[in-house]
Amino acid sequence: MPYSHSIVAILEDRIVGFAIGYIEIWFQGKSFYLKEMCIDSTRQRSGIGTKIMDVLSQNLVSQNVNKIYLLTARDSPASAFYDQCGFCYNSKIIMMSKTVQ
Repeated sequence: MPYSHSIVAILEDRIVGFAIGYIEIWFQGKSFYLKEMCIDSTRQRSGIGTKIMDVLSQNLVSQNVNKIYLLTARDSPASAFYDQCGFCYNSKIIMMSKTVQ
């Protein structure tokens, strides 16, 4: 995908986490949509996710990205993690879905 970007955490020759997304150009500047982030369940709460987020943020700043956004389940462990990383709810955006058959 154009403008895609990813970070992979490897420990002892094994992938233990990753973040994948892509840069979008908006009228306010560049934003990054964090499509997926995953940490091995046996390695969660060990700092790997925070390190991935720190490296991702540094890399994006060097590419003139000024915002990261994502979708996650409300009141979930992931939501709490992103809150600790400085993310906040956006009152201007809602998620909508429709079931198709």
